[in-house]
Amino acid sequence: MIGSVSILALSTLYVTAQGTTVVAAGKRRWVDTHWFRGNSYFRIGWEWVKAALNHGWRLIRRVRFRSYRDPDPDMASRPQHHKRLCRLEFKVQTFRYPPPD
Repeated sequence: MIGSVSILALSTLYVTAQGTTVVAAGKRRWVDTHWFRGNSYFRIGWEWVKAALNHGWRLIRRVRFRSYRDPDPDMASRPQHHKRLCRLEFKVQTFRYPPPD
């Protein structure tokens, strides 16, 4: 049981690292046709691995994450993305009323 969980965890890590490498190399469009909707790095990596086996593309040899920040965040849709950009800021105001007479 522990062996299969480890294999699954390592496979997930590898495929996700492959996805981030594809995006960093500017080749996301090769496997992700939903550019603005966006697939996850796992999905991009999985599609790359499948295509690499068919077309002879290169796969990563080392799993490496260079940053904790998302270099190319996806968006669910353009209208939702614009709503997020145009979000109103809220201000907190406090009022002090004079004590009643």
